[in-house]
Amino acid sequence: MSVRISCGLSTASDPRSAALAAAGQVGAALAGASVDLAVVFASGAHLAAPEATLEGVHEGLAPDVLVGCGAGGVVGAGREIEDGTAIAVWAGSFDDGAVSTFHAEVHDVDGGVAVSGMPELDGAGGAILLPDPYSFPTDGVLTELHERAPGVPVLGGVSSARTLDGDAALFLGEQVVAGGAVGVRFDGVELLPCVSQGATPIGPELTITACEGRVIHELAGRPALEALRTVIEELGDDDREILTQGLLLGVVIESGRPDYLHGDFLVRGLLGGDPDT
Repeated sequence: MSVRISCGLSTASDPRSAALAAAGQVGAALAGASVDLAVVFASGAHLAAPEATLEGVHEGLAPDVLVGCGAGGVVGAGREIEDGTAIAVWAGSFDDGAVSTFHAEVHDVDGGVAVSGMPELDGAGGAILLPDPYSFPTDGVLTELHERAPGVPVLGGVSSARTLDGDAALFLGEQVVAGGAVGVRFDGVELLPCVSQGATPIGPELTITACEGRVIHELAGRPALEALRTVIEELGDDDREILTQGLLLGVVIESGRPDYLHGDFLVRGLLGGDPDT
């Protein structure tokens, strides 16, 4: 089966214009192939008028089905927008594969809650699940899905952003859903999950005192590799064990703060080093 995937991103301030621009990038890459599924992520001011965003995506791509959600930041088309206003559109054409959307809701029952609208995933190629953290029991649902359909990958993430009314910003077709979870079931399409690598800070913070582009020459006034070796030599046994799993570099997103928390760093892998410089 042939699978074609494309992604577009726009930072235009008008939600409909941004959606049309991102959809245009997707359509150009797909070269006329029909869009079976569009997944849309919107951030910033676009959450004030998410319906306009969805209208633009439908006008530009005419997808068979669409899901998505609001986000604190978006990634797509080789770009990463941490803050601000942007829209990312991911779209797929699956030939003989089938996709169907769902909206899962939570209802109060005697002694607890019940979830309705979740599809059976036994035999599915996988699923996307985008839950609202305030109105959907994600952990419990994932546990039950694993028990009922072991080995079926469920991808997605928690929708962190809200609309101006304070409701969940979940997208289903051309509608904005105010709670629960939205998602997609895949049939005849094999999904291969890829997980972003987590990171644990080790050693002290070091200031970059000399660099050129992406090349770091000095850390805290010393040659970069020399400073790095010193940090490694001074690590305890537990941190050295963590280091055996790979070394990453965390660069502060916004400098000048008195203290930094885990979410203040942009983490990237080290490509290499030159000991002779």
